[in-house]
Amino acid sequence: MYKVMIIDDEPMIIQSIKSGINWEKLNLELVYTATDSRHALDYAKENHIDIVISDISMPPFNGLTLCSEIAKLNSSIQFIIISGYADFSYAKKAIQIGVAGYCLKPIDYTEMMSVLKLAVDKIEPKNDFMEYDFMEYVYENNVEEIQKFLIRNKIKDRFHMIIVIGKENLSKYIKVHHLMFNIGINKYLYILNDDTDKLMLNNEIKNNPLIDGIGITTNKGSYDNLLEHIDDIMVKSYYFFFCKDDKILMDETKKQDDYYNKICKDIDKPAKLKENLLEYAKIPSKTMNIKQAMKLHNMILNKYRGPIGEEDDLNIYSFDELVRNYESFDNLINSLLVVIENSFEKNDLTFESYNKNFIKVIKYINANFTKNISIKDIAEELFLNPNYISQLFKKETGTTYVKYLTGLRIEKAKELLQKTDMSINDVCINSGFNDYFYFIKKFKKYTNMAPSYYRKSNI
Repeated sequence: MYKVMIIDDEPMIIQSIKSGINWEKLNLELVYTATDSRHALDYAKENHIDIVISDISMPPFNGLTLCSEIAKLNSSIQFIIISGYADFSYAKKAIQIGVAGYCLKPIDYTEMMSVLKLAVDKIEPKNDFMEYDFMEYVYENNVEEIQKFLIRNKIKDRFHMIIVIGKENLSKYIKVHHLMFNIGINKYLYILNDDTDKLMLNNEIKNNPLIDGIGITTNKGSYDNLLEHIDDIMVKSYYFFFCKDDKILMDETKKQDDYYNKICKDIDKPAKLKENLLEYAKIPSKTMNIKQAMKLHNMILNKYRGPIGEEDDLNIYSFDELVRNYESFDNLINSLLVVIENSFEKNDLTFESYNKNFIKVIKYINANFTKNISIKDIAEELFLNPNYISQLFKKETGTTYVKYLTGLRIEKAKELLQKTDMSINDVCINSGFNDYFYFIKKFKKYTNMAPSYYRKSNI
């Protein structure tokens, strides 16, 4: 949440603003109030602030001077001036120092909410071009358009990138010019010119419970093959799956492929495979990454449980689902050992009441497809076996659960693109996808066009 400070020499005004604004709705937290501009400046020197709401007339120096001094500390701080006087000279000066808004007393709280929202948008800019086109250019590796956009936004060639997984983004910690992109549910991509080493030493980041993981570029990126670079950083950002106490990862061990290939080599030998997995569980976590863990999961399930169709319903296709289902690498290994152990037991699944059960499954999916649900969630909700649901779905529809679910989500996305002005990223999230690039991939597969082009062609 963004941190707000209020300064006014009238305590009643401070209390009125404090109670008159829905701070949580705007993702804001009121952290400090003062009736003295000197105290406010001292606080700003020692603490992080995102937005300052200040009266003009107060001791020992006025609010415009206060805002000018605080701006020297951090140019990204947003200022809102309040005053009992409609004086143009004050407004002119406020414009010169770059305030986000100028509100007259008595305060109209609808107006104040609008000004605060404007301030938040300046901290976390939302550019239509950024939302609609840039990520698609990245997905298509359109180097010319990527370069134009980044140069226009003051990002030079050979830049740094960061990906954050969590409920809080890093904007308040990054003190230099940067671009931020929301690339899924609780996923943020940052592109910046400056080095990222200082972030590695920030204990406030490391101890923040709202941040799960951070991936950082080892070398500077370039306009070409940007998606490939982003994929690499995304893999690093999920290191917390292996080591919960280590949130930030820059480098990966070169031994990862060696250990992964060793396990794959013995995939047809259950005894040896189990031995390798048990050995693997004791090896330091940096010997495998999230992408390899997901592949290992699907490979063992397909080998020892048997594939159901072109897209196996019990396979996992996103890092988020892997984390949600297993929580940690140790849990994943233990689950895979059980799959191998039970692989030779007879699996007698009865379909005696399949019509009744199938109706339950369909109703549940249709009511919840925009949520982050998996076949495992459905099985737990309806007290059914996941494998049974998968086979039942194939028997009744001739297709797989995964394809049916994806089809529902794509139709919802098409509806939102046509009937609302939601950003593409919000369409992605509200139709049930939790990853921007996966959404683009599936949308193009089903419609033969990118989401932004689909919107433009259906207006």
